[in-house]
Amino acid sequence: MNPDRTMKTAPADSKRAARRWWPAIVFGLLLLAAPARSGELFQTGYRPLDPLAPLSPLRSTLAGAPRFHLTVRADLAVQRNPKHEPLHVYLPLPADAPYQQIHWFRLQPEPAEIRQTRDGYRIAVWDCGRPAPGTAIDIVYEAEASLGRIEWEIEPNNAGVLGEIPPAITREYLADRESYALQNPLVIQAAREAAGDNQNPLAILRGVVRTVKKRLSYRLDNVKNDAGATLAQGHGSCTEYAFAMIALARRSGLPARYVAGLHARPVVPAAAKLHKANHKIVEFYLPRYGWLPVDTTKASLKFDDPKGKITGRIDRTMIYFTHEPEADAAPLDPRVHLFTATSGEPDSALLIKKRSTVTWEKK
Repeated sequence: MNPDRTMKTAPADSKRAARRWWPAIVFGLLLLAAPARSGELFQTGYRPLDPLAPLSPLRSTLAGAPRFHLTVRADLAVQRNPKHEPLHVYLPLPADAPYQQIHWFRLQPEPAEIRQTRDGYRIAVWDCGRPAPGTAIDIVYEAEASLGRIEWEIEPNNAGVLGEIPPAITREYLADRESYALQNPLVIQAAREAAGDNQNPLAILRGVVRTVKKRLSYRLDNVKNDAGATLAQGHGSCTEYAFAMIALARRSGLPARYVAGLHARPVVPAAAKLHKANHKIVEFYLPRYGWLPVDTTKASLKFDDPKGKITGRIDRTMIYFTHEPEADAAPLDPRVHLFTATSGEPDSALLIKKRSTVTWEKK
């Protein structure tokens, strides 16, 4: 990629001008239906406003938030490809939100395309051809971002009822997926325990979080079982907590999806340790409010606020990459947090060894 396409290599005056004008540029992109040229896609990430949610529960925490330089490197080694299958690599790109601002980012090498989901998120796609065994593929995501904390507050009387959730949301985020196992008897039983016949979204949210935390203990085993198997074994990591919460919520009629990101911390030198820098949370969809982020393993929810409000927060400094995409957006693997490498073919015999490193520098 030509480095002149990124803000990082611009002169100081150009940097100041870019920072001053980028909100207007982003707003113009949102208004224009025409697709941007590929070079423009590397300037900043953005998340469009949700027209289906008139109230925003999220508090902006970006004022005075720390700024980080982040480098994520994926080193892929093709170990076996007997059927000469194609290889594609997918990376969801972080987007602006009340809790994070992406000042600039770049991708090396330049991806073949950047897909945009119906929700407004973007996914970079690399076409690696039909690599032979021994082929090495290196992909780098580099960015500067200001990272705040997720905090939210809602008025219970404004939260609405399940029947107000838009059909487009229920169609996408009540659907069964392999990781959720909604027909598993243990999932059905746990969902009944969490919500019963309750139609109040807040009561369902509270019941789901309490039930999962009561039934599971945290164990970092990197197995990534589905929700049914996780409930059976009684323990799991943040990914398995997320699958269980999503399964119970969807089974109870409350749309939910996972969000994955990286902790802001020093170098993580090997794939065996990378999961310690990864984390998944869950977003629940409340009518009128939209997506509400809740931590999986350390949910900080207050239902007894003296003012009658329900509040939540996530006590982690993170950059969030993945919002579970629509089913047809890209074949992302929900068991991983960032890069998905796949041929996309059934009964694939392609074997890839992946080693990832993450480097943080506080600015």
